[in-house]
Amino acid sequence: MPIEEGKCYVTPRDKSGNRLRIEVSESDYKKLNRGRGWEAEMTEIHTGRKYSLYAASCGHRDCFCDAIAVEIGSNEVNLPPVPGLVPMAVVLAGDEDKDAIGNAAKEAISYCTSFSWCEAALESYFGGGVAGIFAVFLLHIVPAREEIGDWMWVVVGDIPSAYLPVDDAGSAAGVFEEYMDGMSRWIEFARQGKQGSADDGVPPVDIEATPESAELLRQRLESLRQIIAPLFKPS
Repeated sequence: MPIEEGKCYVTPRDKSGNRLRIEVSESDYKKLNRGRGWEAEMTEIHTGRKYSLYAASCGHRDCFCDAIAVEIGSNEVNLPPVPGLVPMAVVLAGDEDKDAIGNAAKEAISYCTSFSWCEAALESYFGGGVAGIFAVFLLHIVPAREEIGDWMWVVVGDIPSAYLPVDDAGSAAGVFEEYMDGMSRWIEFARQGKQGSADDGVPPVDIEATPESAELLRQRLESLRQIIAPLFKPS
């Protein structure tokens, strides 16, 4: 993303993978960053078009030196397929827990983009829960494979993180139930020293599958049923 003859250019991709070349102001150029989760708004000098730029994988493992641009006000910006969610922009503008929820959203984006099937996360929506314990987000992503959808639920907190395609749960309450069921199945396998698989209805869990781990997670799930479950009662 070069500076040429005193002019600043950014060269992100659009959602179709086409490389763009956008001249921006020096102040906008300084917004560029590296790493998962960053985003910035920039204005093309000659046309006045505004773009949201989002961190994207360059193709190398754990490297996010690329960016994807979405023109603000264009039909590229999609509304979430699930009602009742709160855009993170709204959360960060006024929620009293905005810092904690904001950090949880960054964790959700970092987790989702750690998988090779997710190139970038464009927008995030808060589905409910308590940041740092159990929080649900819906991410609008740029998938790296055709079979992956544009929307992905992500759960983060002091429990194993997990993702769930939006087609598998139509609400944040549904995500909570799917999470509890999937982790309960993981516990049964872990008691036998096995991880289980997607074919078994078991989500990927990045902890060692042992009877001890199974018992610790069982206790954690029991706490969630008592403390968090009331927050996800279907309306």
